[in-house]
Amino acid sequence: MLKTYTVFNADQVDGYDRADPVRRDDIDLVTRIQAADHFCASTGADIRHGGGKAFYHRVEDFIQIPDTKAFVETKQASATENYYATLLHELTHWTGAAHRLDRDKAKTGAERDQYAFEELVAELGAAFLCSAIGIVQTPRDDHALYIKGWLTALRNDKKYVFKAAAQAAKAAEFLHGLQTEPCKASEPAPERPR
Repeated sequence: MLKTYTVFNADQVDGYDRADPVRRDDIDLVTRIQAADHFCASTGADIRHGGGKAFYHRVEDFIQIPDTKAFVETKQASATENYYATLLHELTHWTGAAHRLDRDKAKTGAERDQYAFEELVAELGAAFLCSAIGIVQTPRDDHALYIKGWLTALRNDKKYVFKAAAQAAKAAEFLHGLQTEPCKASEPAPERPR
């Protein structure tokens, strides 16, 4: 059975108490994965930690990602998997800059289509990179809905999946080409208690 949920950022909810006992900002649940950290550092990308959002800033050419303490575990993924999947998603966006792969000018027409196409590329690129580095990703309902949402925005044209996958593969290849040593899969992050 397919279920959808409307989700809001905590800053958008009136009366929300940030002192929620379920999530404590002083606990870091992310286990650092040396191979993933080395991979990201070897790209030379300007990666900044802090703030409440993850994004790639095209104009100033940097990646912003919340501190690791902001990442929590979900039913499908550990905080570690969520952190690295997010970082690699933004790193895939970083490859699209004009002086790198020049993907920012997606030739799909309307601005919304360009945004949808780029998000699809970044999501697939993150999946490719997680797999190459050895970060296990459990298929998640929200990822399927995320990708389905972008496909809907792209008018359900199934060719976009193949075009996006090709661009994601180019992005992954570009990032692997920046490595000082071949990428080797890391030891998996420790299993989280169930």
